[in-house]
Amino acid sequence: MRKNPVCPSERSCGRMLHRLQTPSEGVQGVHYSEGDGIAMKSNREKKREIKEGVDRLKSKPGWDPGEFSSQSPGDSLRDVDQAMRTEQTYEKSCDACKNQQIKQNDPTALCEKHLQEILGFG
Repeated sequence: MRKNPVCPSERSCGRMLHRLQTPSEGVQGVHYSEGDGIAMKSNREKKREIKEGVDRLKSKPGWDPGEFSSQSPGDSLRDVDQAMRTEQTYEKSCDACKNQQIKQNDPTALCEKHLQEILGFG
């Protein structure tokens, strides 16, 4: 076993730890072995610490793995097709579309023909 330059042997580290943290000063969920005085955490305590760490990481912007889930290829293709259809329809809008925009005070308004086209009915 390789020796640690800070702590020459695990046994002496265990004794030092035992002196620093006696069972009477223990933390809830932490158990101390009798021989070496090394603190051991229960599985419940380990899981709680891991969950807290994951929650802290997820709360940071850009670290939530749920946000990285991508759409299915079919959904992506449908979205691209709709975007192209919308762009093409607005490019070839007619005078009736312009009249609808003025009448409704809405720059996105379209005539019946182009509205059906943008919805995929025409």
